[in-house]
Amino acid sequence: MTDEFRDRTIVLENCTLREGLQNLAARGISSVLIEGGGITLGRAFDENLVDEVRFYIAPMILGGSTLAVQGNIMTPSITFSKMKQRQLGSDFLMTGLVAK
Repeated sequence: MTDEFRDRTIVLENCTLREGLQNLAARGISSVLIEGGGITLGRAFDENLVDEVRFYIAPMILGGSTLAVQGNIMTPSITFSKMKQRQLGSDFLMTGLVAK
């Protein structure tokens, strides 16, 4: 890595999402942003690895067949508690805790 943040960058390869998060926890890291596509986010929900969500909503709709969260979730839905919202310019941020 050649950028100015290389001393703070951790690259984990050849591991599952759960193993990667366990590796980071062993290093004392307790908060991680999983920014990925629908499949990655679906796996995180499928493996019960998500405690909190943050959805950014922009005044734009993109077409396509990819879901925002795409997984093998066995329950009909995932519910959230302590939902909050705030406006960020023309966008909105919605946060909440995953109900366990």
